Amino acid sequence: MELSLTLTEYKLLLLFLNNKERVLSRNTILEHVWGINFNLATNVVDVYIYYLRKK
Repeated sequence: MELSLTLTEYKLLLLFLNNKERVLSRNTILEHVWGINFNLATNVVDVYIYYLRKK
């Protein structure tokens, strides 16, 4: 089965796969996927996790 991911979805999935045994904070996810200059009040992490789960 082939799955089409956006670059951001791919980065997020890769981060999760490389940290299988760890719980990642929202801040850590934002820093690694979107960069450090991101508004922490945003729900972008939730949205992209939803996209991955849906796929």
